[in-house]
Amino acid sequence: MNKEEKSLKAILYSEKEPSKEQKARFGKFLKNKYGEGVELEYVKSDEYAGGFRLQVGDDIYDWSLAGRIRQLHETLVNVPTDKGDIIPLLKET
Repeated sequence: MNKEEKSLKAILYSEKEPSKEQKARFGKFLKNKYGEGVELEYVKSDEYAGGFRLQVGDDIYDWSLAGRIRQLHETLVNVPTDKGDIIPLLKET
């Protein structure tokens, strides 16, 4: 890991500060995804009520309500409809 990677910072935006257990889960995710030495910073933001947004460099993980709705919309738009019943297709997706 080079010096630049060691200084990687993850910024967590959410309405409420994460609990100790949640911070541990974020830490485990960051370590698995980016390796050792990723600093997690919490920033209070009312924009992400009911969820959070995690930004690590250019990567963004948007688990806000709006972000989850956007993900659902993208999934629905990309479900092939030429196979008939959409419910099994959604389950596969």
